[in-house]
Amino acid sequence: MYYIIPGLKSCISRCLKEKGYSQSEIARMLQVDRAAVSQYVSGKRGQTKFDKETSDEIKKSVLMIHDVDSMTREIQRLIVVTRRNKTLCRVHKEINGEMPCSPELIRLCTTGSY
Repeated sequence: MYYIIPGLKSCISRCLKEKGYSQSEIARMLQVDRAAVSQYVSGKRGQTKFDKETSDEIKKSVLMIHDVDSMTREIQRLIVVTRRNKTLCRVHKEINGEMPCSPELIRLCTTGSY
């Protein structure tokens, strides 16, 4: 999740910015400071590239986001999407090479413990 969540926040921030939200409004919904949103929008933070399916799901989520609760709900939904469509495993392999993805590693990536 170390790369997935910042990537999701980055994509969501850019989409919300395109919809006319200010960085302050986005920061409030993401519960981060404006500097973090600036880095998300500029591409300095959260550089994960998502496939078309995940990108389409992010666009759907942006339509549903209007406050902290909806942001949290949609990020949680998108995490499930990245697990289901194997984006989590793809990103893991890109970062860690050809290390096999086992149930133990999946648990470690998703929960932080074995």
